[in-house]
Amino acid sequence: SNRTDWINDTHPDCDFKSKKYNNLRGIIIELMPIKLNDSDYNEKGFYTDMTLWTKTKCIYQPKIDMSLQELDIWVLEQIESMEYGYKLNAIIYWRLIEQNCTLIIRDKIRFQWGFGRLF
Repeated sequence: SNRTDWINDTHPDCDFKSKKYNNLRGIIIELMPIKLNDSDYNEKGFYTDMTLWTKTKCIYQPKIDMSLQELDIWVLEQIESMEYGYKLNAIIYWRLIEQNCTLIIRDKIRFQWGFGRLF
């Protein structure tokens, strides 16, 4: 979604919730290395999927409950202090459409083996 749609979807009582879905939302800043190889682009001159999956760097907001003003300040600070060798690729405005909280009981035997040994 773009910034205008995202702003218009602000919950009246809570900046970090979607009005439409009554659920959490936020921003991700996506950075791309300045120098890329020719193979990082497709025949139309756009980034390949593999480039986007392997070479982008994402910056996540430090906390979910940020006001619109706090988010704007945070985004500007991140852009101003961007890591050398990277450029801004996108600002991603996201929102949860559905949320499900499920209790998963810890398997004590599995924890003894560690997560690397599933079988």
